[in-house]
Amino acid sequence: MKVNSEQQLFVDRFLIREQIDNYIDALNHRDWDRLASTLCNDVHWSASAPFDMSYQSKATFVDMLHTVQAYQFGFVFQMGHGITVRELAGARARVVHTLEIFTNAFHTIGLYYDEMRKETDGVWRFSRRDFRPTYHDKRNAPGDT
Repeated sequence: MKVNSEQQLFVDRFLIREQIDNYIDALNHRDWDRLASTLCNDVHWSASAPFDMSYQSKATFVDMLHTVQAYQFGFVFQMGHGITVRELAGARARVVHTLEIFTNAFHTIGLYYDEMRKETDGVWRFSRRDFRPTYHDKRNAPGDT
């Protein structure tokens, strides 16, 4: 079946949104291999205050996640909302969404500014992720976990 350019834009937008959901689900399930598959090798990931973190490659970022997410917190849940593809041109996309992070140690809401690249295998992956928290509460989660 031949796909016209309008249909391809729809498919690409869907695949981009699906990849963001895949990233979040992999993190929530601590599936580091699946999470790594959503990232370009040269991904740049950063988060502003109160986290103040920056990583320049898939290997260093996934290593941090595996260490911090697996051992520092009893649980981590991320929930993405309002995913919007702001720009899509060829094999590059700019995407934004709201992210809520809830752990046993803090609750954060912020905005993700993403750049994605459709790689030679046809898969959309993150080439840049910039998380900007807008709300951060360091109180422990109420209740039993």
